[in-house]
Amino acid sequence: MKENSVKKNFIYQVIYNIATLVIPLIVTPFISRALLENEIGKFTFSRSIASYFVVFAMMGIVKYGQRAISINNGNDEDNRKTFWSLFYTHLCFSLVSLVAYVLTVTIFIGTDQILFWVETIYVASAIFDITWFFYGKENFGRVAICSVVIKLIEALLYIYLVKTPSDVILYSIINCSVYLITQIVLFCSILKECKFRR
Repeated sequence: MKENSVKKNFIYQVIYNIATLVIPLIVTPFISRALLENEIGKFTFSRSIASYFVVFAMMGIVKYGQRAISINNGNDEDNRKTFWSLFYTHLCFSLVSLVAYVLTVTIFIGTDQILFWVETIYVASAIFDITWFFYGKENFGRVAICSVVIKLIEALLYIYLVKTPSDVILYSIINCSVYLITQIVLFCSILKECKFRR
């Protein structure tokens, strides 16, 4: 890897990490005042349950996928084969996880079901999470820029739309949709490099 690329990737990672720290520092006090502790607690609980299913959906794909792609770096055909074979495996785990989450919400969740149903968007976003491909190709820029831009839009939506505790569902929709949109944008951009392969 060229020294110039290392510097660029380092800068992109620094920008992404700063944005990840600074944006919540600005938005969190505003959200806390708008939603109050009771509604934030409900959202946090529903997210914590959904997170277990996202972890299952990812099932080690990030480290293994990054390593597999980096081994083939420079060979487009091998990258394409590796990407699609890993994606199909990841898709199976993600769909099983999504079905398990829907069944869990249907059977076990009695109160605040709407929040849990909204979190289905978050669990579904794991299907399209292919950041491991970009990390394997050492292309941190695309992930960082896309994530920062969408996080800024997310922050603005919170500030302008989330005003009262009754907006907790809207807050959850925005939060979950941001994950899904980020993954879909990155996934669509990858289709130019790795054309569909059965």
